[in-house]
Amino acid sequence: MIYPNVKMTFGYTTKNNRIRNNIEKSHSSDAYCITGNLNAKRNEEIFIQKFVRKNNRSLFKANQLKGGRWKANKAPYEVLGYRLYDKVKAEGEEWYIFGRRNTGYFDLRDLTGNKLNKSSYSYKKTILLERNKTLLTERRKHIPPPLSEVGVSCALVR
Repeated sequence: MIYPNVKMTFGYTTKNNRIRNNIEKSHSSDAYCITGNLNAKRNEEIFIQKFVRKNNRSLFKANQLKGGRWKANKAPYEVLGYRLYDKVKAEGEEWYIFGRRNTGYFDLRDLTGNKLNKSSYSYKKTILLERNKTLLTERRKHIPPPLSEVGVSCALVR
């Protein structure tokens, strides 16, 4: 056996453990139940990840211009020193650039889609933290309820 400590699990066993121990439904709770060690202290952080494109593969816009010409579907690579999906700091929090305008106003969002300032935010009020990558990662505080409140009383379930 290549990995002796690895065990197969199924969704119905995870759900059964979660229901039996009165644990709320979430991705982090499912991961906690999959470990099988319900006496372990839960971490207060979760990581949200999202894959984004590196290039725009569409060469032309869908509609032709007057005169039968095709308009190129290319946005500038950098606008005022910022690129698409760069991580920036604004108003004391980390955000990602999801849209750029030549005027210097950007569409800033977190990975769950929450927007800063409803539409646009000036580049002058941002600080570049990290250049874009294909895999964006965001660290969040996640405080699960204490085990005493959710009624977990059993030991390791096998």
